[in-house]
Amino acid sequence: LEQLSNSERGLNLTLYVSRDGKVLEVEFGLKKYTSIQSLELEKLEDALKSDIKFNLNGINTKNTNFFLLPMSVIYRSIIDGDIR
Repeated sequence: LEQLSNSERGLNLTLYVSRDGKVLEVEFGLKKYTSIQSLELEKLEDALKSDIKFNLNGINTKNTNFFLLPMSVIYRSIIDGDIR
């Protein structure tokens, strides 16, 4: 990821978020031939699960067990810890 961080390229991901705002799972959308290794994706998934929690105040969470949050992020924002 560090090697890719100087470009404006990025990846698509979908976060599965629980009713209490915790990231349960991460789904990555990558090009067929990517230079990102599976170990890097595992580390990224672990970091997202442990470091991110969403504030869902004002959202009705009674009728669902989780939410899908699709997003596109550039590699630099991942390295900087500034995913928005």
